[in-house]
Amino acid sequence: MVAVTASGRPVQWRRIWQLAGPEQTPMLRAMLFRLMQSFALGLGFAATLWAIRDLAAGREITQIWLWQITGLAALSLAGQLGFSFLSVSDAWQASFRVCGTVRLALLDRLLALPLGYHFARERGDLVNLMSTDVDALGTFLSDGLGRVVQAFGLPLAILVFMAAIDVRLALAMALTIAVGVPVLAQTSHKLSGLGLLRQSQQAETSARVGDFVIGQLVLRAFGRQAGGTARFRYAVDGLYAISVRLVRALVAPVMIFVAILMLGIPVTMLAIAWTLGSLEAGTVLTALILAYAIYAPIINLVSAMEMMRIAEASLLRMDAVFDQPVPSPASPTRSPQGFALSVDDVSFAYDGKTAVLRDLSFEVPERSMVAIVGPSGSGKSTLLNLIAHFWDPDTGTISIGGVPLPELPPGVPMDQISMVSQDVALFSGSVFDNIAIGQP
Repeated sequence: MVAVTASGRPVQWRRIWQLAGPEQTPMLRAMLFRLMQSFALGLGFAATLWAIRDLAAGREITQIWLWQITGLAALSLAGQLGFSFLSVSDAWQASFRVCGTVRLALLDRLLALPLGYHFARERGDLVNLMSTDVDALGTFLSDGLGRVVQAFGLPLAILVFMAAIDVRLALAMALTIAVGVPVLAQTSHKLSGLGLLRQSQQAETSARVGDFVIGQLVLRAFGRQAGGTARFRYAVDGLYAISVRLVRALVAPVMIFVAILMLGIPVTMLAIAWTLGSLEAGTVLTALILAYAIYAPIINLVSAMEMMRIAEASLLRMDAVFDQPVPSPASPTRSPQGFALSVDDVSFAYDGKTAVLRDLSFEVPERSMVAIVGPSGSGKSTLLNLIAHFWDPDTGTISIGGVPLPELPPGVPMDQISMVSQDVALFSGSVFDNIAIGQP
């Protein structure tokens, strides 16, 4: 089971890594294979540069030398293909298992939460949580982590190779990387709040889509297609607005990051000019070629950080569920003595501020019939939901058989109550399947 506790919750990398749980080993293996894939690509660069340096030094072209260069290039290609397959295999399988475990953990927590929690949330919001948000986590684990490793793998190989030739030029190439990467990391951290807003708005849009599709019969029967469409358009416009806001907030930092990185090319050229008297022609050619190759992989960090930002926002939404307190019955529990219902000085507000019920008290003896009458919005349904223990009252006590609802054993309140809801819910499947849900 994935560790999903929220106390002292780490953020970003540590939190995502925590959720990987037992899949950390295959994820580490996948990242190692992705690093080896980058090194294999670097081997191809090494073969090309070997040829350039030797030709610049006036080496005679021989068949053995050509076979050596060809062998290194073939080994580079085989390494890229082989390590790519191994990395993708481990990463995707591990991400699927993590997503499955997280979904089951979310389901367990949702089942343990009082029904009032579900009534208070949009149906599409929970659907979005279990699908889109968990998928965002899986996407980062399966692809985003690999991109991060790959972004540094080839540059690391290039810097090691360049340092073996001339440390001064290697340091010149590394300078803008050392400055640019922290800038991107800090930018990503600051934009995480916008990422959360976007994920929440996407959930709102999903809810409106669900309402629009499910409510077609009612909307058409009462000629309210325009009204239903307006709510849907409003949600879509909101998602568009926050998406544009996120992109605009990203443009300047990303351009600064790319500009800092690409300054490495003129910095390297300045370093070549400064040390020109002590460099061989092959070294100058090698540095010029590698300066144009080292920064492109790191620019791909932008897409990886975008994946992580979305995954982090999704994690915050998941943790909002895991952080919900699960009600536990008082111990020891008591069995009700009969079926008499008592409502004693009960008050309740959905938002904690505006009271729907205030100081309500009444008794319903066994084997009696009571009708609760009042205008729409007066709290009739709220009272019945409190009696069914879907919520707990803010103040006061509701008892069955002389025992307060929280002190009853789990499941007893609903054993004592039969409900016919004013809202009809049909589950996917046949009529028989729906009837059999009650008593298979």
